[in-house]
Amino acid sequence: MLTRAAPPRSPADAVVDAVAARVADIRREFLPPDVGDRAQALLLHALVVGLAGARTRSAALARAAVGDAGPGRCTVLGVAEPAVPTVAAFVNGAVMHARVQEDTLGTAHPGPVVVSALLAALADGARHTGPELLAALVAGYETIGALGGAIDAAGGLRPGLRATSVLGPAGAAVAVTALAGADDATVRQAIAHGVTLAGGLTQGLATGSDDWPLQAGWAAMSGLLAAGTAQAGGVGAASAVEGPHGLLRACTVAPPGAVETSEGATRRARGAAPPDVWWLRETTSKDFPVAAFNQAPVLAALQLRAAVPGLASCRAITVELAPAHVAYPGIDRDRVHALPEALMSTRHCVAVALAEGHAGHATLTPPFRPGVEALADRVRLDPDPGRRQCSARVTVTDAEGCRHHADVDWRDGARWSFAQAVERCSELRADVPPGTDLDGLAAAVRDLPWASTCGPLVRVLGTSSDRRAT
Repeated sequence: MLTRAAPPRSPADAVVDAVAARVADIRREFLPPDVGDRAQALLLHALVVGLAGARTRSAALARAAVGDAGPGRCTVLGVAEPAVPTVAAFVNGAVMHARVQEDTLGTAHPGPVVVSALLAALADGARHTGPELLAALVAGYETIGALGGAIDAAGGLRPGLRATSVLGPAGAAVAVTALAGADDATVRQAIAHGVTLAGGLTQGLATGSDDWPLQAGWAAMSGLLAAGTAQAGGVGAASAVEGPHGLLRACTVAPPGAVETSEGATRRARGAAPPDVWWLRETTSKDFPVAAFNQAPVLAALQLRAAVPGLASCRAITVELAPAHVAYPGIDRDRVHALPEALMSTRHCVAVALAEGHAGHATLTPPFRPGVEALADRVRLDPDPGRRQCSARVTVTDAEGCRHHADVDWRDGARWSFAQAVERCSELRADVPPGTDLDGLAAAVRDLPWASTCGPLVRVLGTSSDRRAT
């Protein structure tokens, strides 16, 4: 380890204090039973969704971007050959985000970033126990939640910044540092280094470009390197979150002078402290491979189709969403030409659900069957200021002029237990590489609370490969 100067201590950085305190509690095994169960559910979901995304265009782009990185010891989902840690973190992050079916906390997607960085840090899994892995995963999610809460309290992210890219590096850095068993000072340095690497734009969501599915991989790789820098003795910026040039000032819409005196930011940051609030409890898992804001509209459309025959030939469709959802890049897109555009466009997601009766990855991939585009043209998005986040009301006017409604709050059933995650992930069996042992993977994750090594989990992932994906 390099010689480290005494790190400068911030006079007041409540967010860093809250995160460090939470990591210390997790290290003391302060994990309520339901939090541990949710950690297993989120881990399984991330891994299965990643395996299902191994043959997507985004996965192929990620593998092509790194080229021949040489042999390594870290699992790459869906590929037989292991890779070096940075490559594995990047590719796995992109693969887990490729189907847009990952978990969601606020507008961030912790799973692809945190799980990918931890997989890279695990290597063959022999040096770490199952409880250590789960505790590190919780630490990463809590970091993302605390930073996101502070950003929300300071006015929210500046338009154009993407939460996964802003929050992900710090979350991944803390997770990897916690897995290594680092002390409190090193955890604080990991936060500082991770926060410094915050960045990433939403313009790609608006244009349907190839870069936004890769952003989770970039964040995971950045977090892995931030953790390594902290463990090597690198000194990060003091007051990296709440300083005059820190995360909150740089990335939020708060007016000048508001960040340092924001009691709301401090309150929300300390709200992550035990025993009551765990950000991981607030994390939701997606049923469908579409954007989080499209989960409720798709579910409502499917409910209407099942209840009322013949709606595919309707006159008009209105989707009521929270105004922030309608304004989010890509949601209001009217024409799509590629998969990234289709997964973001509420019009096309609803049209596919009504026309096909399901919303799987294949049916959402252009080109669509005849009639889907025409149906999408009849969809109008209506901002509703009184509507809850992640809820939607879909109204379909049929050929006779009768109106049919479905009102859905997607989050009601999206916080899965481990048992529910096993059931939901089994529905992706046809999408994962041939030969994938989903039952074995579920068993390996189930046994983590008692596992003396993560070797069995890594081994079952290593056998879930597809030569066509290499």
